[in-house]
Amino acid sequence: MAGAILVHTFAYACGWGPITWVFCAEIFPLKYKSKASGLVTSAHWVGFYIVVRASGLLLPAVGFQMFWIFALFNALGAFASVLMPETKGKTLEEIQLIFDPWLRGEETPREVMICGQDDSDYDNYELRVKPVNF
Repeated sequence: MAGAILVHTFAYACGWGPITWVFCAEIFPLKYKSKASGLVTSAHWVGFYIVVRASGLLLPAVGFQMFWIFALFNALGAFASVLMPETKGKTLEEIQLIFDPWLRGEETPREVMICGQDDSDYDNYELRVKPVNF
């Protein structure tokens, strides 16, 4: 059991752990970023508290079967990660254009490309938006 906990902690620290902080910091508009980041941080720690408390209560009650419950939640998390739009290589402005309608549930995520002459000429940027097909 100690080995399983060690492997879980290592895998989480190298995988999902940092993604939560980076992804949530990127998806919110600047107007709401501080409040939303605080809410996400609170939800993150409440979730950890629930997992720790549930482990202490479930292990004596159901034994090893408790880990299947956690495996189910991991599978749901993996499925949710497939639904989230990709943010790699995009600026915060591009990410905001992707997530604004998506967070409000207005339409599907969009791939956004901003093209300009050089990085210092933001006034002459052209915005091209095309739908993403899943």
